[in-house]
Amino acid sequence: MSIIAFIHEKFPFGGGEVVTVNVMQSLKKYGYRFVIFSPEFHLDKLSSPIEEVEYVTLQYKVGDSRNLPMLISEIESRKVDVFVTQGFRISYLNDIRFRSKAKVVFVSHNAPFWESVFKQENGKHSASKSFMKWFEWYMLRSLKFKLGLFDKNLKNSYLSTYNSVDAFGVLCDSYAHEFAEKLGIDSSSSKFVTLTNAAYPKTTVCNTHKKKEVCFVGRLSYADKRVDRLLLAWSLLEDRHEDWILNIVGDGQEIGALKSLSVELGLKRVYFKGFSTTPEIYYNSASIVCLTSTTEGWPMSLIESQANGCVAIAFDCSAGVREILSPSWENGVLIKPFDIEAYADALSRLMSDDELRNKIAENGFRHVSTFSEERTAKQWIDMINNLLQ
Repeated sequence: MSIIAFIHEKFPFGGGEVVTVNVMQSLKKYGYRFVIFSPEFHLDKLSSPIEEVEYVTLQYKVGDSRNLPMLISEIESRKVDVFVTQGFRISYLNDIRFRSKAKVVFVSHNAPFWESVFKQENGKHSASKSFMKWFEWYMLRSLKFKLGLFDKNLKNSYLSTYNSVDAFGVLCDSYAHEFAEKLGIDSSSSKFVTLTNAAYPKTTVCNTHKKKEVCFVGRLSYADKRVDRLLLAWSLLEDRHEDWILNIVGDGQEIGALKSLSVELGLKRVYFKGFSTTPEIYYNSASIVCLTSTTEGWPMSLIESQANGCVAIAFDCSAGVREILSPSWENGVLIKPFDIEAYADALSRLMSDDELRNKIAENGFRHVSTFSEERTAKQWIDMINNLLQ
């Protein structure tokens, strides 16, 4: 019976933790057991407990190398076979790999080199708040990007991680090719392995009996999620669709700014629902699920929406988004980045046409079966078996 360990900064917290929970739920059927390492646990936020899991509290933040002696001791005493870091490029992975018997896996949960876009968007957003922040960004920090220094350091960091692990997980085949090309690695003999995040339909029949609700589900952060774009798009069409509402489900640093923007735009039917441990309640009633992100890896909200009979619409910002929603207007709707008017027009068209919505919802429901729990479980099992053989 193999034992798989995962390490997280907080557990649970966001998408990476949801993936870990889903993977554990799938693999426990095959006899696997699990250990979670984290400095911060919030187990009350788990929708249901997993009996096969042991939780070990770290003394320091995940990236702190002072965790290493304890980790090595715990990995060895618990006979961990595979140690997985979900998205964290940890400097001491190589030490774990050579000082314990565990195989080490890094799983990337976003598009390749997403950090460059994220940091620049965050910098510009911060610069808009005061002259000092503007000066700091445009006169100092942005130079790292203009001179290519940030991207060079980021590439070196990924290359170091690649050389420190036994397997490097990516969300789709396209990301493996992109990483390999940018890191100068022969993709045909690489450590890359595709680990697709699965959908979990609760029924075999697509539910098209929906309310006139548009919904966003996710973290409220600026640099990546950009929910302000959704509010701007909604402001262009709200008065034309007086029987429709927009629910914003989630929490994050931008919650105050988004509520203020909603008031500033005079929006009348936007409801901020906060964080939810049961987002399926909103998926069950929503007709349309929106994503207006600058960058995404494999957005769970899109496959969750398809699995629940919703039409998903998003900016065409990554290969992962394209794989889920293509062909556009068949399995979902893809909008050229980042055309808010085009987004609003497409959203308005969906809201106006019941037949079109139902057709796309049914196509999406069939399409999401491609990303089945069984397929993802097999990907993980094949990887584990290859590592341990």
